[in-house]
Amino acid sequence: MLSLISVEFRRIIALTLRYPANFISSLFISTLMFYGLFMGAQYLSNQQVFGKNLDAMIVGYAAWVLATKGLNKTPMAIQNEADTGVLESIFLSSYNKSVIFLARALSESLVDIVLIVIMVGVLVWITGSQVEFPLALALPTATLVLAAVGLGMTMGALALQVKRVGAMLPSLQMMLLLLMFTPFETWTTGLASGLASLAMWLPMVPSVLLLRELMAYGHPFDPTLALKAVANGVGYVALSMVIFNLMAKRVRSKGLLAGY
Repeated sequence: MLSLISVEFRRIIALTLRYPANFISSLFISTLMFYGLFMGAQYLSNQQVFGKNLDAMIVGYAAWVLATKGLNKTPMAIQNEADTGVLESIFLSSYNKSVIFLARALSESLVDIVLIVIMVGVLVWITGSQVEFPLALALPTATLVLAAVGLGMTMGALALQVKRVGAMLPSLQMMLLLLMFTPFETWTTGLASGLASLAMWLPMVPSVLLLRELMAYGHPFDPTLALKAVANGVGYVALSMVIFNLMAKRVRSKGLLAGY
């Protein structure tokens, strides 16, 4: 597994260096989108300073960008490889197929993390935010990537069957946007408290809450929330690999691998 991740990481680094315009344009578009939202919020609210709300917005937006990239990787890779006719060759590999796509997604996510760090740095500079960067944020970042990649592999399992999932991904991205920006940490009483507890089972929610606590609010590291984030990330990856393997077996048994 580690050797496969190493090979895939070297591949994505080579592609990034070979086509730097893709990295730069992704950084520019992601930064510009948030800045447009920020300027619109200033105009509508007639406020120049947002304080901790701005910090929380930047953290939520950064988490959403990272999550959507993780979500898109496996299904879009399968769709593109089905178009070019190389999907069948991947299934001739001696490696488990879910491991191959997991290694690819994790390797590409390392480059995405670099992009997100640069983007957040630029947003802090242009908005005057006070977002913090403690070392402890490495754990929720990793668990968020794991949960996002796991969700993406589940969509990849569907892509093996239908080959076309591009129209479905935007809807999932909007649902993730809702999860990233909902302040579950403030739901502490009555029915809201129960809903917040249930939300911990949704993908990436514990991870983004921990990121907000560390980066936006300056709270100390919460071990309980960290354990929930780890369980969430690992759980979604494990479940997605089971689903992916079952779908891969079904597609091969029915001869649908090369179908459209």
